[in-house]
Parts: sequence; C-alpha cells; structure tokens
Amino acid sequence: MVGCMHLLYQLKNLPEQMLDISPVRVAKTEGCTRGPGACSTGRTTKTAKQRLSLDLSPEGPGGADVISPEKQLLVFLHYLANEGTTIRTVAELFGIAESTVHRIVYDVAEAICSQRQRFIRWPNAARREIAAQFGAMSDIAGIVGAIDGTHIMIANVEGGTADYINRKKYPSVQVQLVVDDLLLINDSYVGWPGSAHDARVLRNSQFQRNAEAGELFGEGEFVIGDSAYPLQMYLIPVFRDNGHLTRQQKTFNTRLSSCRQVVERAIGLLKCRFRKLQKINCRNIRHICRIITAACVLHNLCILADDDVEIFVDEENDVNEYENIFRNDHRARDFRQSLADQIQI
Repeated sequence: MVGCMHLLYQLKNLPEQMLDISPVRVAKTEGCTRGPGACSTGRTTKTAKQRLSLDLSPEGPGGADVISPEKQLLVFLHYLANEGTTIRTVAELFGIAESTVHRIVYDVAEAICSQRQRFIRWPNAARREIAAQFGAMSDIAGIVGAIDGTHIMIANVEGGTADYINRKKYPSVQVQLVVDDLLLINDSYVGWPGSAHDARVLRNSQFQRNAEAGELFGEGEFVIGDSAYPLQMYLIPVFRDNGHLTRQQKTFNTRLSSCRQVVERAIGLLKCRFRKLQKINCRNIRHICRIITAACVLHNLCILADDDVEIFVDEENDVNEYENIFRNDHRARDFRQSLADQIQI
C-alpha cells in the first residue's frame, strides 16, 4: 500500500476541483479493524477538503457513515494495485458493502477519466525537446514518440466474446499507447477487441485521423513502431529483415528498436504498478475501458510527480508477431531510407 499512499498524496494535492469525487454514504459496519483506512473515522484534513471542494461530515442522516474522498481513492487504488483482489475482498478489507465498492470503483474511475485531457495530451510545445532526447539516443532526427499496443486480459464480455479472443487464445481488449522519452503517455486508445490487428486499431484511432490531418507533427517529425504498423510519413517502423538489409539499414533497425523500448517499458510499468491490468474481472466493456484509462491517467500523474519507478518496472514480454496488413506510403520509404543513410556508423 506504500505506492497507493504516495499516489493518494499526489491526488490530494492536485489543483482545486480537478477531481470531483462526491462522498458516499453507507450503513455502518461493526468491528472493522483490518487494513489502512479500512474504517471511516469521518475525519479528513482541511487541505484535502479544500482541494477536493467537498463538504464532508463525520456521519450522514439515519446513522450512515460518510466515505470520504480519501477513503474512496484508497478503495480504488487498492483494487487497481492488486491483481488477485476482488470486489468481495476489497469490501471485507475496508468494511463496506460489495455494492458500495462497485459504485466507488466505477465512480472514481469515471472521475479520474474526466481528467484525461489534462494528463494525457499531445506534447505540442515539447516535441523539439523530445526529438532532441531521442536523437541523442539514436542519431535519428525527428522521433517524437513510440507507439505500441498491448492486451489487457478480461474474464469475458457481455455478447461477442469470440471477438475478444486474441492470437494467444485468451479474451482481451487492446490498448494503443504513444509514449515519449520520459515514459509519459501522450496518447491512449482503449477498447478494441483482442482479435483486432494492431494496424487496424491504429487505422480507427483518433491519433491516426489527427496525424493525417496534419495536426500532430511538424516537418520531419514522426513516431516509431514495430513491423505491425504501416510505414507512413508520421510513423516509421523498422526495415523488414528479408536477408538483404544493408549495413546502414541494420544499424537503423538496431537504434530504432533501442528507442522503441520506452513504450515497452511504459507498458511494463503500467501493468506492474497497477496489477489489476494483468486481468480485469468485469463483463461491462465500458467499465473495463474506464478502469484502464484511469490507470493511464494515474501513470502519468506518477511520472510527473517524479515517483520512483524502478521497483515497479517489468519489461513488456508480449512480443508482437503481426506483420503490417495495410499499404505503406511510398513517400515514407524514401524518407526512412534517408534517415538510415544519415546515421554515422
């Protein structure tokens, strides 16, 4: 719970009214002594009340307890941080009804998701700095991010379960992320069934629509991806190794792959910090997507707060074996080759 408490501290110190979580009133539960914050005392700091702009009282009418915003956050963070935790075990730990835990989990996820545009946004002002950092790592100019997809295992989904069975034969939803050199998520797209190809997810994303409309990249700027993605002026994957790559092309692939590790590292960190993303036992796809998106928002909040991440990092080992299924941009072929030719070996 140490990580949860640290994150709670960060959430409590957000600017005023950024998280709008209303107090929840529930019937009293006797004899609750387990777990940090498991029993509501009705007390919270003045600072927390002011920052969350909530009027809390120790007890509600009719003998009901008020579950403070802090406790609601702890309930949600405990649920999100533990892979094997169920609604029932959270209810037992915090001494509240299972129905209340359900409501808290989804309400808090919704509240955090409402801040997505503040914490997950395209780095318009920072692209030059990001490109410089990637350039220093690789000697490749113009990289402003790395894109990849990952699967979040789910129990099942109401209707259409077969669509969610991925190539590894388990049900999942797809998460597409674009990450910068600091592991910040700059774009997220959640919810496509696990059977979908990464390139198809990209093709249907707002990220691609904005990129093709010229809203995201300056001249010579692009994100990097693996071989599952189509070659575009704004998305450069590695050269496909057909056994005839030149020395420059092989070096380009090696350096591009090195830079692309940031997205694999970010995905590994996301799933290890919030271990519920190893498997979400929920049948409602909207709730599933909200929980995943909330985790992405909290991931960025932790990065921005300079949270120590080393104890959480576990490299993503879900190697993508897909090949691109869409047409490449012939202009981008020349552009990629020019990038490779500029590398000094």
